[in-house]
Amino acid sequence: MLDGHAAVPLVRYLEGIVGFDKAKEEIFDRCLKYIQKQMDVFARYQSITWLEHEPTLLSKTVATISAMVL
Repeated sequence: MLDGHAAVPLVRYLEGIVGFDKAKEEIFDRCLKYIQKQMDVFARYQSITWLEHEPTLLSKTVATISAMVL
């Protein structure tokens, strides 16, 4: 847990090592780095089919997925 995206900056803030704005910035930066790392991993798998999902069109997304797996 101490290596979580928010845990380290949060602890540093609570201990008075950094200010609130700096802690928020560190959390944001850590999350973005994690997202980039995940996207790099996903990019290695060329067979992945990415779907655009619009929350208001859930039935369309479900139908698309159903057509792909059946």
